[in-house]
Amino acid sequence: MSQLCFAQISFNKSDDWNKILQIAKQQNRYILMDAFATWCEPCKRMDIEVFTNKEAGEYFNKYFISVKVQLDQTPTDGTREKAWSETAKSIKEKYQIGAMPSLLFFTPEGKLAGRSIGYKNADELIDEARNLLEPGKKSADSLALLYYKSELEPFLRTYPSWDLVRNKIKELKGYDFLLKTIISRYNSGIQAGNSNEILVGSMTELQSVSPKSLTAEIVNRSAYALHAMTNDPKQLKIAASWCKQVMNENFSFMDTYASILYKLGQKDEAIKWETKANEISKGHPITKGGLEKMQTGKALLKEYGIPVTGQVNLSGTWILDTAGSDFGNLTLEMAAPTVMKIKQDKDRIDFSRLFGDVKSDESLSVDGYVFKQTLDVAKISRVVTQALDRSIVTVFSDYEMTPEDSDPYKYTREEIYSLTNGGKNLILTRITILDGNLEAVHALYKRG
Repeated sequence: MSQLCFAQISFNKSDDWNKILQIAKQQNRYILMDAFATWCEPCKRMDIEVFTNKEAGEYFNKYFISVKVQLDQTPTDGTREKAWSETAKSIKEKYQIGAMPSLLFFTPEGKLAGRSIGYKNADELIDEARNLLEPGKKSADSLALLYYKSELEPFLRTYPSWDLVRNKIKELKGYDFLLKTIISRYNSGIQAGNSNEILVGSMTELQSVSPKSLTAEIVNRSAYALHAMTNDPKQLKIAASWCKQVMNENFSFMDTYASILYKLGQKDEAIKWETKANEISKGHPITKGGLEKMQTGKALLKEYGIPVTGQVNLSGTWILDTAGSDFGNLTLEMAAPTVMKIKQDKDRIDFSRLFGDVKSDESLSVDGYVFKQTLDVAKISRVVTQALDRSIVTVFSDYEMTPEDSDPYKYTREEIYSLTNGGKNLILTRITILDGNLEAVHALYKRG
């Protein structure tokens, strides 16, 4: 039986997940599940910009059964949302969904075939679906990931110039994926070697080769990171130009732009924008404090502060202050450890980390030592190194997960630790790559 094609993706209205699985098996069609939350802004953007796209509608209505699942609960939930609530909770736990939006792909037999994390435009979403239906045409991102882990990440720790980085990767398949990974790495705002030059170069290049890959959140984050890393007026003007490209009524975007203008010496214009940001945020501590400092001519306290260089020691108790994500939208406790107790000796680091209610203890050796760990549901291989000037600690981990109630899966995570403000603050950048999807989290800690 032929499938009608509409001008947008047609989502099944059934309130019974088992019924949808039954239909998919009978019709031998894959399932697209949009797992979203009502508070998720990127989810709303996909509703408006992607799911209404004609090409996306024609493709997914032909080859997929599509369903939307709301993962949070609100007082205004309708009959369907209430009917789905227990199933939604089970799906969230079974497939460990922490980032929004999460697009899950299931086989006609109901097995998880892949997932897409974070905002995707229509072309990107269609490409990911085609990779599942046509494995021979699989995306180059998986090959790019292998290259990043084995070649590019160690190379970046030598503090190369942007020209050297670009020449090393520009001819590779998955070039845009590598650029996004580099941007996530340097969006921590930590100045180390040529990090500001590399951030400018990779952002400029990605805007040229794949502009749709850059969401407003990524651009704003990059602008703030660049302004935190440099005093060069030329680079500050580049950061300001990025802000203008994505400016909207988001007060954090206005705050970033105002901070850059203030650093450029444009005090009156900066105060104008910070005033507007403060009005929209209704006196949020960030905008209120920033406005008071601008009005009195005080230096703004950077989010990350001045990095500690030379040999560093991460030892201490660290309390999570703020966390933000570039290529996803995580809850705070899913984004980064809420508390970390670290003891670092000459060639060993002991971590005790708390993720919500879950505690994780581990001891790792430094400088190229491969650490392997087998748990009940996971096999983990880690490489722990410190940068040449020993100011940055990097933990690179490969996970093979085998949970009892869901299919096995693998993911890679890179964690970059550094100290700022004379050792009063710690910055953690976590880059997670799951099913070819990239998610970057930047977290600021203060001493406990």
